[in-house]
Amino acid sequence: MVKKTIQVVLRARPTAKPAESQCIVPGNKTLSVKDPKQREQEYQFTFDNVLQNASQDEVYQACADDLVDTVLSGCNATILAYGQTGAGKTYTMTGGKADYKQRGLIPRSIHKVFAGLKKHLQSTCTIRVNYLEIYNEQCYDLLDISTQPSDIAVIEDSKDRVIIKGIAAPLVSTEAEALQYLFEGTANRMVAEHQLNRESSRSHTIFSIMLERSTGAEGDEVIVSKLNLVDLAGSERISKTKSEGTVLKEAQQINKSLSFLEQVVIVALSVRGRDHIPYRSSKLTHMLKDSLGGNCKTLMVACIWGEVAQLEETTSTCRFAQRMRCVANDFIVNVRKEPTAVIRKYEQDIAELQQELAMHDSLTERHQITYGQYTDAQKAEVSVQVQAFLQSEDVPDSIAPLQLVSLRHMKEVLIAAKALYRQVSAQSAGTPAAEQMSEKEGVSAQSPPVTSTSHADVIEGEAVGDLEHGTEHSGIPMAPADARPPSITRVLAPSTSQSEPGVPGSNGFSPAISSFQQAPPDQQAAFEQYKQGAGALKAGLLADNKAKLRQAKQHARELSLAINGTKHQIDALKASEEAALMDQAADSEAAPSSPSQQSKELKGLYREQYSELHMVKAEADYTQKLVEQCMQELVQDFQDWYAATYAQLPPEPEDVLQSSTSDPALHASTSMPEQELLTSKGRPQINVLPPDLADEEAVAYYDAQHGLQGKMSTLKRGMQGTRRRPAIAKF
Repeated sequence: MVKKTIQVVLRARPTAKPAESQCIVPGNKTLSVKDPKQREQEYQFTFDNVLQNASQDEVYQACADDLVDTVLSGCNATILAYGQTGAGKTYTMTGGKADYKQRGLIPRSIHKVFAGLKKHLQSTCTIRVNYLEIYNEQCYDLLDISTQPSDIAVIEDSKDRVIIKGIAAPLVSTEAEALQYLFEGTANRMVAEHQLNRESSRSHTIFSIMLERSTGAEGDEVIVSKLNLVDLAGSERISKTKSEGTVLKEAQQINKSLSFLEQVVIVALSVRGRDHIPYRSSKLTHMLKDSLGGNCKTLMVACIWGEVAQLEETTSTCRFAQRMRCVANDFIVNVRKEPTAVIRKYEQDIAELQQELAMHDSLTERHQITYGQYTDAQKAEVSVQVQAFLQSEDVPDSIAPLQLVSLRHMKEVLIAAKALYRQVSAQSAGTPAAEQMSEKEGVSAQSPPVTSTSHADVIEGEAVGDLEHGTEHSGIPMAPADARPPSITRVLAPSTSQSEPGVPGSNGFSPAISSFQQAPPDQQAAFEQYKQGAGALKAGLLADNKAKLRQAKQHARELSLAINGTKHQIDALKASEEAALMDQAADSEAAPSSPSQQSKELKGLYREQYSELHMVKAEADYTQKLVEQCMQELVQDFQDWYAATYAQLPPEPEDVLQSSTSDPALHASTSMPEQELLTSKGRPQINVLPPDLADEEAVAYYDAQHGLQGKMSTLKRGMQGTRRRPAIAKF
């Protein structure tokens, strides 16, 4: 067991206007901050490492490289990013989207895991991943957004280890597949916009990589380890973010969960001798129980924003980081015995014990003693001995001719006695034992035997359902005459010694057989057939998404009309107020009018309607993208189905979907022209520069980005009850 405190690495976000009252000394690994309100007050914080203007690769080498090696050796590890909103936590963990070189700690850690497992080719390795989101104190599975929060539970096993039930944990065999799950989950994450961040994370996320690697001479031991990569949502000051509505409620939940995290670290873990630690105060602290003071090697990346306006948040982040450095974890190599190996060990122990018994019997001259299963002959011999014992005269304290030589022998004696007792009881009741047994098995002993008729005895003209001759009242009803299927005659052409490919009848079958093969149908008819058959699910989802899009656009039009009406009322009220003010100025004795309350109510209604219109438009844009993606996948799947069914090249999409493009509802549901959408071969491509084929990590990253388009859960997104909302804020 290794005891080590949590490491803390400080990363400063690059800024063009650094605060003069903030001084970073990378060599001494310290940060000095002067209180903006009290210039004489200066705070100095020490970290395990300080990164300023560091690249993503430098951050990985300083933070994650050593921990990934720890996971490969069999220990658990956790990396979590903490800091204020807009400080670069998500960029540190996931990376930028524009450039491959900007990938964060999670993609680089995935590459290191697969590269490290290549060194253990002699052992069997399995890798699983899961991606969990905590949004408004509810858990969501980012890899399967159809899973409801009520289906996910956080429990503890008998060894106080935290287990999350109800989330998907798929097996991954390649680096590209793991990255694909990462990108898919990141796309499902909840984000919004406020004053300090255009894409602010509104939830905490935990991406976990679980490893199992067999070791030992016969693979009887399994090393189990887990790497948790935690991206915490940033703490927010409402006075700076200016959040309102839904974004405000999300900020309150984020600050609440982070305050519980601080309570666990500051109040409980950093104080020695405390009995109770409130891990269950929130979902976040409960899930991080093993990472905070448990069997795990943990590192925290404290992200700060070194500007004058953010000095208070910087000081708060550094204070929490100092407390985190006081928390000690005890981590060990997690090894468990393989169940098959345990069974083999038990079998070996049993064989050795049986050998010891045999040796003991030979030394005590106890011969012909069996400890295993008795044979039929041995059971018959025991039954004879039991009968002799029951029929013998009563002799006090004697069981002759029985000899109880072992526990197995005693069991066989009791079983034989029970069988004899049942036989005698059945005979005394007047029912043969065989018949009594047959009744228990559900077979009547009085039923006549069933006679089987061979194929040669069947009279010509008989068919299934006809009564056999001479077997009337057999209980089998006769099927009606019109129930027989029409006879189908297969005519085989005489086989030839040589067959020419492509010549009708040369494959050994006559033209009568080849007449069953149908010519490929018209492309439009084939597409309609596909939508009603194999593609019915996606076609239905496409129709549902179109209906949702039409409803969203209709709602947007209604809101626009309502907003215009409210605006006209505001203008009319404003004109009347101005006229009243002019009349009041002309007549000094007139009482002042006060229509300001009505004006405030109308303006408030106008703001609410305008905010709702923004939300509806964003939802319509999101649904429109789903329609486009659904259409692209439907076209691609139809082409694959057509090629597989009719063994021909797939038709051109613009020829296939002429009727669909003529549908006015479809034109109203897409942002680009339908012909342009359908003529694009395959699925859309992401703007990623082609990688260097010599760089395996770059190739895997590139493949995952492209494979994401084919694996994006369009079916799940089209389901009812999905919770994702557009990234829009209220101001």
